[in-house]
Order: sequence, then structure tokens, then C-alpha cells
Amino acid sequence: MLLMRHSITGRKIWEKSADPGFNIEQTQLLGLSNGDFFAIGSESPDTTYDLQTGLLFIRFDSTGKVLNELEYNSGLYIAAYEAVIDNSDNIYLALTRKEAFAEPKATVAKFNSSLQKIWETELSNNPAYGAAALAIISDGSGGVYVAGRTELPKEGGDLINNSFIASVTKDGKVRWKKYPENSNSGTGILINSAGEVTLLNSNCFIVNLLDPSDGTDGGRIRMFDECDPYTTDAFGSDFDIDFNNDLILAGSLGGSFYLAVKPME
Repeated sequence: MLLMRHSITGRKIWEKSADPGFNIEQTQLLGLSNGDFFAIGSESPDTTYDLQTGLLFIRFDSTGKVLNELEYNSGLYIAAYEAVIDNSDNIYLALTRKEAFAEPKATVAKFNSSLQKIWETELSNNPAYGAAALAIISDGSGGVYVAGRTELPKEGGDLINNSFIASVTKDGKVRWKKYPENSNSGTGILINSAGEVTLLNSNCFIVNLLDPSDGTDGGRIRMFDECDPYTTDAFGSDFDIDFNNDLILAGSLGGSFYLAVKPME
């Protein structure tokens, strides 16, 4: 992990590096209420699941001074694809776990600002099927929404990846869980101006609108008139909502960068 601070003109002010002894493929940076920062280093949940992995937490201030550091090892394989912080500086992680001779599973965990784990909740509870947690946001009341993918059986005995999204309370209880799209993965979550939970599905850039209270289907927004998620080469990686309440979506199409703006209505 490499941490750096630059001036607004690009001058390097300081840099720090850390090597926990396991691979770090991505690092997330979270700002704390007092001006400090958390860096969370992790393997990717899309890599080989037989690697010995862990999480690296580093809390540091604006001068680069390390205030707290923790190597979190739990089981054979663990990866945190996204993290979010609440108003009390608690950290929520969208986790993917795997033990030897078992399928990967999606969980969500809460850590306090001292890096103590408060709880962890499984979001995929069928041991016969794999899952991964890929996106997380705070609901503004201490709870979170978590999205990702999970395997489900289809006709003929084959398995198919479906997107999932779950609402989890601040105490770690699952309020509801939905599977909006077949042959897909939930890769981003937002709350729009109408208060709806807005889910981006990777394949075909499909966006679902859901009622935050119970996950009721509120409609679907598509980027393409015709697009089969099972065979597509259109993959959404991130999205946002601008001041006009338009969706801004980024990803790839046919191997090239793709950017789109589409009205929410």
C-alpha cells in the first residue's frame, strides 16, 4: 500500500508505504470527522479465491503520521470491495469471504473508529451457492444498503449470477433482500432525490429503483433498447446523479470506455 499527499499544484508533500505480507490490489480512502483518514487495503473479490488474504487498516493524519494500524486476518480469504463511514466514524465494509472447500459468500461488517469489529452479518446463507458483496452506502440512519451478486439455480441444473441488494440496520439485522436482475451484479448504490434506492447493475447498465422501506420494485431504467445481460459486452462500473436528477454512468462497451447521461424520469 502506498499513501501519498500532494499539493494542489502537484508537489509531493509526503508518502508512506506499508507491506502487510499479503497482496493488496486496491485501497479505499475514507475521511473522518476530525480530519484524519482511514486507508483500507484489500485483495479484489474477483481474483483467485485460494489466496491467503487479509485487510490492512491504517489511520493517519494530514501530516502522514500513522495513528493506528491493523492487519485483519479472518479465514482463508477475505476482501473488502467497498467501504463507507457514518457520522460517528464507524466503518461498514462490503465483504467477500471464502473458506477452504466452500463457496465464497457475501457479508457486511461494522467496525468502530478504534478498529474493533462490532458485528458481521451474512447476506448469502445457502452454502451451495457462491456470492460476493460489491457495493455499500449508508442510509443516513446508521444502517446500510449492500449490493453484489449471488448464484442461483436455473432450469437444467445450471447456475446463474443474479444481482442482489439488501437493507441492513445499524445493529446488523437484515431488513429486506431482493434479487432484481438475472445474469447480473449489483455494482453501485445511490439514493435519488425522491428517496428511492437506486441500484446499478453491471451488465447492460441496468438501473433499478426500489422503495427503501421494503425493497418494492419502483421501476427500471435501461441504457439500451436491446441488451442481453447474459451475452453483453456492456459493463457499468460506477454512476452518479447530477443536479438535474440525471443519471451519469461510466463503464465499458465493446472494450472501449463508455459514458452516458440519462434522465431519471
